Parts: sequence; structure tokens; C-alpha cells
Amino acid sequence: MMPITLLDPAKYQVPYQPEDMVVIVNYANPLQTSRPLAKVMQAWQKLGFVAVITPYLTTTADYAGDVVLPCGTLDKWEGPLGGKTLYAKADTIRVPLQKPLGQSRSETEIFLDLAEKMGKLYGSEGFLDRINAALELADEAKLPLDRKPTVQQILGAWTRSKHGLSLAEFTQRGVVTKQVTADELYLNSGPTPLGGVRGAFYVDAFLKIRRSQQRNGVPESLWRYYTPYPTWTEPVIEQSPAIYDLYLMDFKRIEHKQSRTRNNPL
Repeated sequence: MMPITLLDPAKYQVPYQPEDMVVIVNYANPLQTSRPLAKVMQAWQKLGFVAVITPYLTTTADYAGDVVLPCGTLDKWEGPLGGKTLYAKADTIRVPLQKPLGQSRSETEIFLDLAEKMGKLYGSEGFLDRINAALELADEAKLPLDRKPTVQQILGAWTRSKHGLSLAEFTQRGVVTKQVTADELYLNSGPTPLGGVRGAFYVDAFLKIRRSQQRNGVPESLWRYYTPYPTWTEPVIEQSPAIYDLYLMDFKRIEHKQSRTRNNPL
């Protein structure tokens, strides 16, 4: 949707003109993955300033980037990382294989510097304050709001707060696991979000979509699902022949991206 709105900001009530916008692209390549390509390229050219954080000269960095900030891959601290099954959780931190190559830095270091240059790093509601909140750090482990930390100091604050371990102790273990509690495993009887409202009872947009599809000859097998009121639809799985009377439940293993399993102690 972004290319369409940028090409006609007045129609979509965008509060700023594209020429006045600054966009930071972090480890992504939207010009390669977005469509329609012609509109995407036209929209990105309208932006006032584009900074691209990437380890590679991507299509977005090459075509739309005003500045490229090189970040690392396997030569940086990365975390907290985690995964879970139905019954256990696991936390880990990826340790760099080597010193950073060239002028590359981790994304965290780049954003710390950018926030400092913008005057948004320190103090209440600053970037450091937001890091404390995002990592849910205990009071005794929170980062000071008056000085810039290193990535290791940030990760060390998290390991102390969540696991009671120093960063060195945590990385020595490689992966720290914890059993899922019964409260987390089973639904609780506490108050539901949004004041107990589970969802909108009537959605007029769905009725408009249904009528539009009917006018355009969309088959009933598709438009009948757009109902303004909640409507029960039998799950497809229940429509299987009676001979299939069992259910199979499984989970996908987490992708071992960028050789993260190297953190597992031998």
C-alpha cells in the first residue's frame, strides 16, 4: 500500500509530503520484494531522504538509498534470541565469530548513534528508556539514561534481569531453557483485552466488499465469506471423510538462520 499512498498523499490523507519524509530501511530490500515494481520505484524516488542499513548493496540501497550504513552479519552480537515448544522456552545470544569487517557495525550501535545525533538517546522517553521497557528489565538492571552503553552492556543487563547471569555466564551456557508454566500453557480466566470486547459485531466494509464482488462476477464460494455479522462456517477439517477420525498436531522446527546453533555448547 505504501507506494500507492506516496504517489497520491492527498487522496489517502497522508499528513506529510513524501519529499519531507526520512525513511530508514533496516536489513530489508523492499524494492526487490514489493509490487507493482514501476509504482514502487516511482514512490521511493519521491522520498526526501533514504538511509539503508544493510550488509549488502541491495536493490533498495543502490537505487533509492541516499546513504548506506553497513551492518554486520556473523561478526556482531545479536539478541536476545529465543524459541519455544509447547512445553519449554529457550533463550540465547549469538556471539560474533570475529571482529567487524571494514566499517560495518551492528544495527544496535547504528541506532544508538542515530538517536544520539537526533537528541533522542538520553532521558525519560529517550531511546535508552525505550530499550529498558522493550527488554522488560528489572529496576536494578535498567540501563542508565545518561550515558551510551555498548551492545554487550545492553545484553548483559538483559541476562542479569531475566536469568540472574552475567553475559559471560550466559554465553558460556549457550542456550538457557525454562519450562512453560501452567498459567502460560492453559487459558486463564482473567479479563480479556479491549475491555472484554472480542471483536467488532458488525463490519460494514465486509458488506461493501461482498456487493462489489457480486457485481464483478466473483463466485459465491468466495463472496459468501464476507458477511457483516459473525457467521459460523464449518471448518474444512471437519468436512473430511469419516474414515479420517484422528488429528495430527505438530510444530515446525525453528530455522537455524545464520548458523545460530554455533552457540550450543559442545
